Amino acid sequence: MMLKQNFTSGTYLDASFHVGKISSDYNSNDWTYAIAPGVLAHNEKFDISSTYMATHIGIGQIFDLSQRNKLDVYTKWLYAYTDDADATISSGERYHFDSITSNRVRAGLRDTINLKDEHNLYFGGAYEYEFSGDAKASTMGLDAPKPSLKGSTGVFEAGYKYESKNLIFNLGGKGYVGKTRGGAINAGFEVMF
Repeated sequence: MMLKQNFTSGTYLDASFHVGKISSDYNSNDWTYAIAPGVLAHNEKFDISSTYMATHIGIGQIFDLSQRNKLDVYTKWLYAYTDDADATISSGERYHFDSITSNRVRAGLRDTINLKDEHNLYFGGAYEYEFSGDAKASTMGLDAPKPSLKGSTGVFEAGYKYESKNLIFNLGGKGYVGKTRGGAINAGFEVMF
């Protein structure tokens, strides 16, 4: 669910809420162990799934730089929670993956340039700070090394957006540098009735 309230001053408020299932499949040929005298097993796999919940609240201001150029300056608070999960491999070892909580803030800007009528290009950048994001796991009472996403990340984006009265289509990409590194490509559309 997503909500957005636009004001005539150019200020807006937005919020979202998501609930669902997240699943992970693990498959490896790196494990070798004896399952019987003279018999070795080389493959290990397991599937886990957990419930997740995510929400965000944001505020922004749109500035008209020219008739065809708008600058969006925004800040958001983002929260996500993934429930814990357990997996047992064929040797009988049980692995426990603790729940993960992500609590972060993002401040950024996005410049949108209207090319013609409904066709727009956008470019943006943001600073994001993760306050938690620890991923804990254990097996046989021993804790595994704990990776953490706590820290600063730069987020960069660019894309194309088609926006008419009844249809919005978006195609873009994001890049991440800092604590979180990588990239993403996204596509989406909305139809209004």
